[in-house]
Amino acid sequence: MQSATETPKAERAVTRPCVAHDPQVTAVDASEDAAAWAMYNVARTGMSSRVRVLVGSWYDPVSEMAGSVAGIVSNPPYIRRSELGSLQPEVCLSHVDRC
Repeated sequence: MQSATETPKAERAVTRPCVAHDPQVTAVDASEDAAAWAMYNVARTGMSSRVRVLVGSWYDPVSEMAGSVAGIVSNPPYIRRSELGSLQPEVCLSHVDRC
């Protein structure tokens, strides 16, 4: 099983194999620049054999992994206070004090 992550922060992708039962991580970022930095940090930390970095929009790069992913970790976009009133109720639940 692999873990799929969408995050511009390579350190999250690098730390996942250290705590996961199966030490394979796939990190995804829509930004080519962020993915390049992530690949650099993965290589720098010696995790290249356990972490791969893909470029693309959320699910597209990992769609072939459907059914074989043990978990997903996400670093979703930040929400501006001015947008809170227009959010779906389930999104707003994590910001109860602000909605």
